[in-house]
Amino acid sequence: MNTIFISIASFIDTDLRNTILSCINQAKYPENLSFGVVLQYNNEEETNKRCIDDLIEKYNIRIKKYWFEESQGGCWARNKVSSLYIDEDFVLQLDAHIRMVKNWDVFLIKEYLELKQNISKPLISYLSPSFFRNEDLGLDYNFNHINNPYIINVPTIKSITDDYWPIFEGYANEAYTNKRPNNVSLLYAGFVFTQGDWLLEVKNDPEHYYTGEEFALSIRSYTHGYDIYIPSKIMSWHLSRPNHIHHFKVLDGNKNHIKAMEQLYKLIFGGDLGEYGLGTKRTLEQYEEFAKIDFKTKTIL
Repeated sequence: MNTIFISIASFIDTDLRNTILSCINQAKYPENLSFGVVLQYNNEEETNKRCIDDLIEKYNIRIKKYWFEESQGGCWARNKVSSLYIDEDFVLQLDAHIRMVKNWDVFLIKEYLELKQNISKPLISYLSPSFFRNEDLGLDYNFNHINNPYIINVPTIKSITDDYWPIFEGYANEAYTNKRPNNVSLLYAGFVFTQGDWLLEVKNDPEHYYTGEEFALSIRSYTHGYDIYIPSKIMSWHLSRPNHIHHFKVLDGNKNHIKAMEQLYKLIFGGDLGEYGLGTKRTLEQYEEFAKIDFKTKTIL
């Protein structure tokens, strides 16, 4: 039995229920799934404190609930999720607005174990292509690349900003996978699948915020010995909606952003980050060489 812990941080998200049910209904072995949810709620009908209580009674869902104004952002919430993990074999970190393909659990475990034959710590992560939803009708539609699931975003660093986080193209940088996983230097926090203890070994820094989050996680995962791969084919879709509620759109996140940039600078140039620092399996210089970047000059090699 291969158990999977599904980590979800939900900030006033009307799609949380649909995401949980998609994971369950599309899995071949839903009995092997458990969920850790940090619910950051308000008083609206679909996003209040009790909005998924019926699912909690029916499925294996562990939850922490916070009034949305208590929230310190997505990394803070994902850090809280890690306390709900109980030694499951694998972890799948997801955004709260995702749809999964049929038998996603079997496929991801198979691909992970195949990579594991030659790699100590494989980590599968990518930018899920988009889908849309008609909320009035309750219908999902326009699943991008559904007829060609081997077209996937390849995260590629285009430039380094003055704050030392990378600009990398999203959906504009897609390529054919050749039906095999491909080694990359960046992960996407909205879809991460790997061994379960990654959630504790590379625990989200609660003082990170939004910009630079994925870069910091990529560097820390790499230096802890993880090799990042995009999957050989599409495993999920990400809801596209212009009115998506971000923490920084609802609450003043400027001080959180400033602190996050300080954390990123310490990670790159040295500073006491405690358990949120670099790993010891590889060096930062090895990451630079692999990612083909130079932090000091902020250039792409």
